[in-house]
Formats: sequence, structure tokens, C-alpha cells
Amino acid sequence: MATARIRSSSTRAFPWRGNLAGVARQFHLNADVDIVKETAYGVKYEVRAALITPTSKQLFVRTVWQIDKGTDLPRLITLIPDK
Repeated sequence: MATARIRSSSTRAFPWRGNLAGVARQFHLNADVDIVKETAYGVKYEVRAALITPTSKQLFVRTVWQIDKGTDLPRLITLIPDK
């Protein structure tokens, strides 16, 4: 029962939780890139920027994107809180 309340509360706080990659794409793919690294799988890009939450608060996060070899679309690898 407590778990259900936590999930429900969490979903209200972050209604875009299920579409986090889409939200990150909206805000981070237009931001300046901090780090670019060539890997065996493609090029990785690290971006530090804010996301705007549905309650209009800024949430600073770091995202890592990769453009896989043979493709031209960035793919979200990870999203972590940033200072």
C-alpha cells in the first residue's frame, strides 16, 4: 500500500516521467555540448543544462547522448542530476 502511494505521488510530481527522453531532447539538444568523445560505437556528447519541470522549476541535469555509427539521430544514454 505504501509503495502505491509513493508511485502515485512521484507521478504527480513528475508527470513527464514516462517521457523523460523526450523532455531531455527538447531542452538539451539545443544546448551547448560540454564534452565530445569518439567511441567504438559512435560519438558521445555530454550536455549540462536545465530542464523545465511542469511546475516551471528548473532542474539541472547532465545528459549523455550518442550518435551510433551508421545513424544520424542522437540517442539518450543517461540523465543524472547536476549541480
